[in-house]
Amino acid sequence: MEAYESSYHEHEVIVNLAEGLHARPVSQLSALAQTHAGNISVGKYVGSEIREYIDAKSPMELILLQSPFGTKLHFRIQQVEGFDIEKLKKDISSILGHSAPN
Repeated sequence: MEAYESSYHEHEVIVNLAEGLHARPVSQLSALAQTHAGNISVGKYVGSEIREYIDAKSPMELILLQSPFGTKLHFRIQQVEGFDIEKLKKDISSILGHSAPN
């Protein structure tokens, strides 16, 4: 049996919400992530390093991520055939504020 290696896309977003990542955007982000058949994980930058990744489909894990205004988040999105990853990235950015500059 051949080893299968999933392809992941990365996306960075800065939380641009005055109250940070609170209940409403958490609910929206979790619902969006649940529409994707593949894995979506998110990690929070602390300084120049990313903390442990959590499941973006879990509202509880997203709340516990404690991401105030200005927090930089790093998303890892599993490629799934037939799914529009670029639209998903755009929708994530729309919920949280904007994409992080490269």
